[in-house]
Amino acid sequence: MTNELIFFMIALIDFTFIQVVFRFGKPYVFAVIILNILLISVFGAKLIEIFGFTTNIGNVFYAAVFFAAQLLVEGYGKKEAYNTIWLGVVSVVFFILMAQFVIFTIGIPETRVVNSAIDDLFQAAPRVAIASIFAYIISQAVNISLFSYLKAKTGGKYLYLRVNLTNIVGQAIDSLIFFSIAFFGVIPFPTLVQVMLIGYGLKVFAGALSTPFFYLLDSKKPSV
Repeated sequence: MTNELIFFMIALIDFTFIQVVFRFGKPYVFAVIILNILLISVFGAKLIEIFGFTTNIGNVFYAAVFFAAQLLVEGYGKKEAYNTIWLGVVSVVFFILMAQFVIFTIGIPETRVVNSAIDDLFQAAPRVAIASIFAYIISQAVNISLFSYLKAKTGGKYLYLRVNLTNIVGQAIDSLIFFSIAFFGVIPFPTLVQVMLIGYGLKVFAGALSTPFFYLLDSKKPSV
């Protein structure tokens, strides 16, 4: 399968999963947000070529996090959505801390290949995790605040406009912070700019793909 097809498959599966768990209540949405943040921390350092340009695979998970937070605002209000910010930060810090303890352990010779792969993965993870934490705190605060503001101003109407305008602004902030911290000095500057711009475009595009999933939800609030 091509990278483009895999990207779209991940987006559709993730958005569908978020929509399904939303029907079971906010604790499940909290869990999915944490899961996607951890996916960003683990796989965010992987650069891929998509549509002939270089970017990272974590972009699709950022779009899913924005989608889930907007669903929380739509279903439960701004306060509940804000709770996911610090919950996500604590989860990433705990995950990376435990991962560092794991790589400090000495593996047996029979699992040398696995040990080396784990070490390589999680030695790069702290920088990506730090980048994702800073980007997540600021961009999610903007995402939630702007989406809530637009909802109040429009009386809950113009959902497509609210979702996409919020994504355009929030993902720009997220991309600038994340890619600057995660990849500055790691890859050539022209490549960094390309990765950032393409990543931003993909996240906005993926966010647009999430819009129909709002309309597929029942109008009544899901059970807590």
